Amino acid sequence: ISVPLKKQKRTIGTLEFLYLVPHRFTDKHFIVARGLGKLLSTQIELSELDKQRNLAFQAEFKALRAQINPHFLFNTLNTIAALCRTEPLKARKLLLRFSDFFRDSLERQSQTTTFEEELRYVNSYLVLEKARFGNKIKIHREIEQAARKFKIPALIIQPLVENAIKHGMADSSVLNLNLSARLNGDNLIILVKDDGVGMKLDKVSANSSHYEGLGIGLKNIRDRLSTFYGSTDIISINSEVGNGTEIILKIPKKGGINVA
Repeated sequence: ISVPLKKQKRTIGTLEFLYLVPHRFTDKHFIVARGLGKLLSTQIELSELDKQRNLAFQAEFKALRAQINPHFLFNTLNTIAALCRTEPLKARKLLLRFSDFFRDSLERQSQTTTFEEELRYVNSYLVLEKARFGNKIKIHREIEQAARKFKIPALIIQPLVENAIKHGMADSSVLNLNLSARLNGDNLIILVKDDGVGMKLDKVSANSSHYEGLGIGLKNIRDRLSTFYGSTDIISINSEVGNGTEIILKIPKKGGINVA
């Protein structure tokens, strides 16, 4: 008995049953063969859907990785160029940190990482921003040791920190930036908080398709987390004009899609 295996109505192979005693065939043999053929065809199509979703997720990840803010790039290079005359040793150290930061941005292949690795990437970014803004930025970290080995989607924290600096900093005041991470049961709670200019709450609904005033970075992260975990409840935002913005990520230990 030969049964076609189909994918989107196209025959891609056959499932064959061989019997040594042909005269013992019954209708049940044909029914079972057809049923198994349909079952395997369905599994093939589901596997193809998973593959397409995975490819789409990988493409989205690569797009996010490629979205390096050109203003940050030029401002950092200008800062390093200015230091070359006045503080050449500091300029050299910054150039090395700048090289490490962009190498990590462009060469990272895995879509997941540990919080510790992500934190190292964020710290490289903050060193460069501190060189530019000096004492206008004060950074406070509170990281539980147990949180450092927690697996998270890659490149989800640095854009939040960048948004806090870009959209929270006022011209005449110091920006206090708080970054914390702690375990709560099977979840990792990540907090990125600033005391900057803030914004109206009606502009920062976590379920909104746009994040007015916050740029594409936060929306990209919300969409990636939704794809990765199948939920929009991973991220929440609190903000008040004049009192800053608080972004909370609640990353579950289990439940992400299986991506490399």
